[in-house]
Amino acid sequence: MEPHIIKRIKRRDKIARLGIIFGGWLILVSVIGILVIIISVAIPLFYSPSLELTEKSSIQALSTSILGIQTDEQFQKGFMISQEGQIAVLDLGKNLSKERILQTFPVLPPSGKQENLTVRQIELTHQFLMILWSNGMSTFEQIQWQSPSVEHPENFLQLKRITQLAEEKNTEPSQITHISMRLDKENQASRAVALIDRRILITQQFAIKNVFGKMTQKLVSWVIQADIPGEITAIALDEAGKTLYAGTSEGTVLRWNLKKSKEPELTDRLKYSEGKITSLGFIFGDVSLIVGDSLGSLSACFTILTELEEKKENPHKTLEKIHVFSSQKGEIQKILPFFQEKSFLSLTEKQTLSVHHLTTEKQYFEFTVPEKIQHVVVAPRGNGILLLDQQSNLQLWSLENPHPEASMTTLFGKVWYENYPKPAYVWQSSSGNDDFEPKLSLVPLIFGSIKGTFYAMIFAAPLALLAAIYTSQFLHPNLKKFIKPTIELMASIPSVILGFLTALWLAPMVEKRLVAFFLGFIFVPLCAFLFILSWPIFSKKFPRLSKVGQGYEFFFVLPGILLGILLSLVLSPWIESLFFQGDFKIWMFQNLGILYDQRNCVIIAFGLGFAVIPLIFTIAEDAISNVPKSLSAASLALGASRWQTLWRVILPTAASGIFAGLIIGFGRAIGETMIVLMATGNTPILDWSPFNGMRTLSANIAVEIPEAPVNGTLYRILFLSAVLLFLLTFILNTLAEIVRYRLRKKYGRI
Repeated sequence: MEPHIIKRIKRRDKIARLGIIFGGWLILVSVIGILVIIISVAIPLFYSPSLELTEKSSIQALSTSILGIQTDEQFQKGFMISQEGQIAVLDLGKNLSKERILQTFPVLPPSGKQENLTVRQIELTHQFLMILWSNGMSTFEQIQWQSPSVEHPENFLQLKRITQLAEEKNTEPSQITHISMRLDKENQASRAVALIDRRILITQQFAIKNVFGKMTQKLVSWVIQADIPGEITAIALDEAGKTLYAGTSEGTVLRWNLKKSKEPELTDRLKYSEGKITSLGFIFGDVSLIVGDSLGSLSACFTILTELEEKKENPHKTLEKIHVFSSQKGEIQKILPFFQEKSFLSLTEKQTLSVHHLTTEKQYFEFTVPEKIQHVVVAPRGNGILLLDQQSNLQLWSLENPHPEASMTTLFGKVWYENYPKPAYVWQSSSGNDDFEPKLSLVPLIFGSIKGTFYAMIFAAPLALLAAIYTSQFLHPNLKKFIKPTIELMASIPSVILGFLTALWLAPMVEKRLVAFFLGFIFVPLCAFLFILSWPIFSKKFPRLSKVGQGYEFFFVLPGILLGILLSLVLSPWIESLFFQGDFKIWMFQNLGILYDQRNCVIIAFGLGFAVIPLIFTIAEDAISNVPKSLSAASLALGASRWQTLWRVILPTAASGIFAGLIIGFGRAIGETMIVLMATGNTPILDWSPFNGMRTLSANIAVEIPEAPVNGTLYRILFLSAVLLFLLTFILNTLAEIVRYRLRKKYGRI
């Protein structure tokens, strides 16, 4: 060969080698880059929250007795109300004038009369101001923040009167120890007043419609005179005015069911603490009640339906202590909920403030203020805390905790959610209302991925391996040239087509012929096996058939398969009527407690298995066919049969390739999206039953990501799911490579 040709070949080889190296490194860098990107999106879930004192300044107080403070949604303005009924609007913004008070105006007394009344007690939310006046009447005002106009440059806040309640008759203001007022979504007011003699007065307002469709207001009043252990030290009404809680000096929590047409019913009496109940507060949504006592203990309770009650004809929910939080320093004086999440703020007698989250039970912040705190409020968006001490100093704390619902416990552990009878692994990222408790456990999704892959591999692996063995060792070469490319071509079918056919054709067909489907697992293998056993008999009687039929035995088994299918279809109505009372699904539910879903794991085994079979078949068949012919020839020369040669020589030699095919098929199944998305029902449950569905990690990403707010908790958890899928596939491939290497090393000397 001429030197210039050799030089050209070497140059091309070098270019090819460099191109392959560059391509390999490029793939490696791309994979690592993808991992870095998805990790960078998911990792903020576990960042520590931050709390910072942004400003502290003195304000001109309205009076020495300020009853409450509140802020707007943007945490830029706030207001405080004094005992004289004066409102002062405050500027909370940064880099503004030192003059904090922007507007002052009086609250309109009850009935609009300019009487000489004072405010006795208030309750504040970010939407409503509820006032108990000195004459015993209550007014309910809607808080309306406004932008100043040219005509009214100082009009920042307006109060709109919603309704009012009359005073309690035969009750002196000095007898009132505690009060709770609420306004429901239909602007109907409720008021509970605890008296020094352990009575509780309930006043409720509701609308009734007459026969002409006209709405009229009606007031009902009740007096609770139950046997209350100890003095009433705290009371709390829920927003709907349907439930009243009371805490006592003996550590007991009582619960009454308030129905506007019936007398209050005492439903629960729970010995809650060894200390005195000092504070009660509802979590956002008014399902869970936070209880604080004189010992510094904080816990949450809500009503649950126990297993014993479920069996009763008229089940009754009971109040139980569910969540226990870290103990605080000193008596709990105040509990304030966050208005957009399941967090709450607590204040102790030692001026220690702490922020906890209901679901995670974690304490995110704890800090102590040297001055005695007069009032504290949480910003409506949960991004700040406003303090007012007794020296009329305002403290603005900036709070950043964007993902309070996310923790290792909520993602991977059992959590006791609101209204659930016991701790559970649950995925439910959204609901019909805004105050629901997010349930973000990844365990049902990981379980669903493993479950779907398991049933798919049970169906696909045996068929693919047996087909690869038969195609490589026994099938006639002329048929192999046609069958192998056909099976390999199956891998190019889009998964959305497979999912479509599985969900809309296979699933309904199997449901209609369920008994025939299960009989097929008996009759088809049985008939095929009988035809295989009869092959030697036909071969002896027809020797010419034996010579011609070598490599074409599959065609002799086909009639047996068709016969098994026919027997299953013909006998299924008789067997269903004789043994299963005419309906197999109802019989299975009544006798075995198994509910059959149309889109279940049996269906997924076929749909997903159909996508996996070509991969396993191709890799396994190539591995078996590439075993040196000298090995099989030597085995046959020593007197071994074809089956002995296959089992003792060929399969061990090809074991590394076969195992690699199985792992690649497993990875294909666990990462599949469209088939499981369309054919499983997407129910995130923990159940190994093949007759119900599941939700996988990949399908969950496809379902949830279009509606997940960017950089929100759900958005980042979906990226965390992608990280888990990546790591799971990486670990499986690494283990597969280790096993494959050991198998090759073990059998490589053969």
